[in-house]
Amino acid sequence: MSSSIFWVKSIWNRFLVTFATASYILLSAGLVQADDTEIYVANALINPSQPNILFVMDTSGSMNLPPSSGGARKIDQMKSALTSLLDSLQGVNVGLMRFTAYQTQNVFEAGGPVLYPVKDIDAGVDPLVIAQVNQSSDDGIETPFGGVRLGDSRITMVNDYVDCAGCRVTTVEPLSGADNILYGTSTNQAVAVLGDNDNALSLRYQVNVPKDARIFSAKIVFTGAPNDSSAKYSEPLNLDLWWQRANYPSYPNDADEFNNGTSIDSGRSFHGHRNWYNVPVFNNGATINEDAQGHVTWALDWSTDKSQWQSGDHLVFKFQRKKDYHDTSCTANCGPTPQIWVPDYQPPGIPQPDNCAAPVCTNLVTNCAPAPIIVLTPGYQPADIPQPDLCDPPVCNNCPAPVILLVPGYQPPPIPQPDTCISDGEGGQICTPNPDIIPAFVPDQYGPDPAFVPSYNPPVCTPQPPVTPPYVPDVTGPDPTWPAPTYAAPVCTPVPDIIPPIVPGHWEDDPNAPAPVYNDIWTYPPNAALRNAYGVGTANPPRLEIVWLPNKSDQTIAIRFDEVHVPQGATITSAFLDFSTEGYSSSSSLDVYAEKSVNSPTLTTTNFDISSRPLTSNHTNWDNIVTWGSGVTDRKTSPNLKDVVEEVVGQAGWCAGKPMTFIIKGDSTGKRRFRTWDNNRTEYGYMPKLRIRYDENSAVGGCNSTKVVSKIANNNDDAEENTTSTGYNTNSSTLDSTNYIGLRFQNIAIPQGATITSAYIRMTSRGNRSGGQIRTIRGLAVDDAPPWVAQAGFLVSAPKTTASSSWTHPYWSYLKALRSSDISNVIQEIVGRGGWTSGNSLALILDPTGSNYKAYAGNDSLRKPELVVSYSAPFQLGTRTVRDELKYLVAGLNAQGATPISGALGEASRYYRGGDVYYGQNRGFATNDIQRRYYRTSHPDSFTGGTDVLPHGCYDRESSVYQCHGEEITGNPTYVSPITDICQTNN
Repeated sequence: MSSSIFWVKSIWNRFLVTFATASYILLSAGLVQADDTEIYVANALINPSQPNILFVMDTSGSMNLPPSSGGARKIDQMKSALTSLLDSLQGVNVGLMRFTAYQTQNVFEAGGPVLYPVKDIDAGVDPLVIAQVNQSSDDGIETPFGGVRLGDSRITMVNDYVDCAGCRVTTVEPLSGADNILYGTSTNQAVAVLGDNDNALSLRYQVNVPKDARIFSAKIVFTGAPNDSSAKYSEPLNLDLWWQRANYPSYPNDADEFNNGTSIDSGRSFHGHRNWYNVPVFNNGATINEDAQGHVTWALDWSTDKSQWQSGDHLVFKFQRKKDYHDTSCTANCGPTPQIWVPDYQPPGIPQPDNCAAPVCTNLVTNCAPAPIIVLTPGYQPADIPQPDLCDPPVCNNCPAPVILLVPGYQPPPIPQPDTCISDGEGGQICTPNPDIIPAFVPDQYGPDPAFVPSYNPPVCTPQPPVTPPYVPDVTGPDPTWPAPTYAAPVCTPVPDIIPPIVPGHWEDDPNAPAPVYNDIWTYPPNAALRNAYGVGTANPPRLEIVWLPNKSDQTIAIRFDEVHVPQGATITSAFLDFSTEGYSSSSSLDVYAEKSVNSPTLTTTNFDISSRPLTSNHTNWDNIVTWGSGVTDRKTSPNLKDVVEEVVGQAGWCAGKPMTFIIKGDSTGKRRFRTWDNNRTEYGYMPKLRIRYDENSAVGGCNSTKVVSKIANNNDDAEENTTSTGYNTNSSTLDSTNYIGLRFQNIAIPQGATITSAYIRMTSRGNRSGGQIRTIRGLAVDDAPPWVAQAGFLVSAPKTTASSSWTHPYWSYLKALRSSDISNVIQEIVGRGGWTSGNSLALILDPTGSNYKAYAGNDSLRKPELVVSYSAPFQLGTRTVRDELKYLVAGLNAQGATPISGALGEASRYYRGGDVYYGQNRGFATNDIQRRYYRTSHPDSFTGGTDVLPHGCYDRESSVYQCHGEEITGNPTYVSPITDICQTNN
């Protein structure tokens, strides 16, 4: 017997591939090899287990080059060939790896992650749903008196609703002489200036709040002071807010640190830092504070929690302008490249190959003649093939079976009937007997004799003659022993060189001219934004206002997840909340509910916005909570919330892709603190996550959401046009928001008339800009959007949808992945058109804004704009298979870094034998974060004992945006071996 074989031959002078840097792992021999790969498909008669195939892809930087023979890049040829192979494979288990290479200290230390574990290629994708908090309005605190606070970088879970009858308000003025202008000598100024590049405002307060007070809110209130009304007082301004508890043990005697002439930074190590973005304009007499962002509240809460805190301790706050402008300006050699005159010159001759005669055979007697034809294998007559006899069917001698009495007939007994009674008028009854009912006689039952045994005559058979195979003829061919010919050296005639024409004199760039020098620094923005407030010693100094209770009291927590892709009516097998912890070990008892809503709205600061939401009847008790640490990798998980989640998804109006909010309440005897989406410390991004598994069979027919993701395909699919309609550009590398922007997305696989549940654009920033600007997004009102027309005025005058969406820009920081407002109404209008067909293209037009927000355009392969749309349809089994998932991953491969062959194959062997995750545990250890973002961690289904952590701003583990460089697997992950049978073929 033979196996079907797929061959992958080497066509490049690398160790492999037409489709991959193919590798296969011979575990049975304990070897790891890289060579031409033979992929054997299992023969069920030999081994019923499907073979395992793990493709290890070469994604090193050299794969961006074409092969020596020319043509498309090697990585593109590899992706095309592997995609074709994935389309054709049947009856196998397939997985995928790639190289992960990074350089540190001139030593390559790299391997590769398991991008996708080895699974049946036609199996449905495992229904594991992972959602995370994605914005400030997705997590919040409701204080005991109903106030809702959003934007905290950490949230403490101590819950239940209590009365705030005892709430106290403390207002503190800064200590005299305790404000300071950084690098200056002045204190007690009548005007406190915020935003000056060379100065920082410091304020010191004596806080008479006891230890362990419950801080409901805290804010520094500024009163606007007069200014000269110039533009700088209204220009965008972002501030760093630093704070320190002045009587912290490391600084026991620093009360005079801010006295005359002493720099605020002199010897000081601040305990906390927050960003105050979009500082409002300080109009004269108006009061301004940053309470909405909760930074001062966090500082008070943190400080009063410390064991050393005493009522009357000092808090110091420092306000300084942020260095959030990426200066890439030219600093030297910035003009045009100097030119030099090159006089006429004669290029050297081009050597030509000699003209050589055909080689002459020198042995004319023997081996110059062709080899004689001889019989290589003599013919023969194969033996006859015996044939079975041809037999008639057997004949029964005594059939059929005789019919006999099986059950004799009988008369069933009479059935007694109750008497008929009537009242006698005196409390008694007069009864008349009724006759019995006589049942019908049951007749005899006859049938074939069950003891009958048939007998048969012997079969009549006719012998068949044997089959004689055809004669196998002789096999002939050239005599393999015939000696090879020998030749004399060829006779060659030299050919003269070709003399090129004289190159005339001309100007060209001076090759010795110094190259331009550019800045690469983060500095203050180029504007001169300032804010004037009344200072210390005036009637309206910056006051610290604190709302508090003497003891920690209970609050209610809400955590919202924007897109939970669980079909309606699914049976939930597990559901967990994951937290990145920030400490506490005291006894705590919590109750976890969910908002009973089919479309939970974002949180707002409206009073009682959390406690007024309807709750599920099911809830999960969370008792005996283990101690929570505060390390970067310390993560804790809730109890199983399957009953809570199942109640939400079981509602008639629920559909996959809808938002879901959890509400946590409890007692006030203990607390647990976790990091939020707004956490911006070094280890920021460890926001809460939701993990759900469900039974696919239970979800069939339930409302499901299908997600379609489409990126700009090429330069011709994005366009810009200025507001005067005089310019048009489809080749820019940057999309500027001061222009009209057109984005075209091809092959949108959404059925006509489908119900759109969510839609948004995702772009990557190319610079820094304060938020607040509003732009309108509309669609091109056509059935199938054509490529953009290179015609001035086209974007302005093109037919647009009636539906539109207003996008208020968030803070725009370099390389940040930014998500637009919801544009589902715009997409709904387009796919609802009568001429729309699944697979058509659609286009969006973004109106200009006043400030310039720069984003990467379609010519950037990694950061081009993309459209994300979810639509509802009944859930079906196997709607997406492992084959689809692998093809999706292959399409997204990029080439970057070095070629860590041994490390990648070593990681593959760890995976096959079920060893520890090593190279796949993070995206690398290099200090170059930009490079690390192109790599990947091992797939969550390939290991156990660890948690895959996506940083803030990294919305997809297959994303290469800058924020993804910190993705890692925490805990002690161990690979789950794909080998299920000792005889299984493993490639």
